[in-house]
Amino acid sequence: MDNNLRNYRHWLVSGAVLAIAALYVVLVYLPGRNKLAELREQLAAKQAPLDTSGAVLAAIAATEKELELTERFVGRWRTENPMPSGLAPMLAELHALAQVAGVSIVRLDPQPLQELDTIKRGSLTLTCTGSYRAVHRFLYQIEQSRQQIWVDSVSIRVSGGNEGNVIAEVGLVMFADNNKNSR
Repeated sequence: MDNNLRNYRHWLVSGAVLAIAALYVVLVYLPGRNKLAELREQLAAKQAPLDTSGAVLAAIAATEKELELTERFVGRWRTENPMPSGLAPMLAELHALAQVAGVSIVRLDPQPLQELDTIKRGSLTLTCTGSYRAVHRFLYQIEQSRQQIWVDSVSIRVSGGNEGNVIAEVGLVMFADNNKNSR
């Protein structure tokens, strides 16, 4: 009987320990594990924007550098500008003509100003893309423009990516009075 009582106690103690372990698993471990998984998901969701912030900072730095280069270029262009009051309307008209013709202006590259006896001569290289008909229409509209613009040179080549599109480099010449020497 002593053995039966001892076995009974062992079973009772083992059952109590097993019940406590089961209660611990059900009441503490599983909810804690689920809560920990939730917290890890929240942390990962909050960490993701921080992980991309390095790329954003690099992009901001690159953009600021590009802005600085652009501001220097604009400053240089303003000092060499052949027509301070007439340039903006002329460029606006070129942009409007390009839109009407269905052409996209890709680049405007001003050349140094030439001061002649009574006039100033400014050159501008314009690169645009569009269909051949659209580029032709754009060049025709420039020639018909009320601005003092001459088409000096045209180079047209087939665009590498799009079928039917061309890239045109157009040399434009603009004239303005040379106020110092005008009579």
